[in-house]
Amino acid sequence: MRGSGALCAGVALVAALGTAGCTMVTERINPFAQGSSGMIRLYVENNNYNQATISALGNLRRRIGIVGGHRSESFRIDWPNADELQLEIDILAGGSYITNSVPLEPGEAATLYIQEPNSLSTLVRGGSGK
Repeated sequence: MRGSGALCAGVALVAALGTAGCTMVTERINPFAQGSSGMIRLYVENNNYNQATISALGNLRRRIGIVGGHRSESFRIDWPNADELQLEIDILAGGSYITNSVPLEPGEAATLYIQEPNSLSTLVRGGSGK
């Protein structure tokens, strides 16, 4: 009887340690566990007459969205780590333009000002929220 009590205690200890290990692994796998800290906000002010399609450049090209002519939009983008943001602006019937890059951390904002001609467009750190 005495041996089985020690065996049960040993099994319970191993099970408890195994469960604690699983919890730690789950926290490391989920980089968005703290809510909006894994996101950035992008404000776009399109001062061009034509509609613009905005894409993020980097390891993977990601389409962000479309902004109508003479309109403003805001977008939320998954952004788990500090990195450089660079955008491609594709103007309907007007060619494309690649912006300067800006360093951003999760939780920050950037504003893209689309101008005519496209070469005057600029990306700045910070948000206008207009």
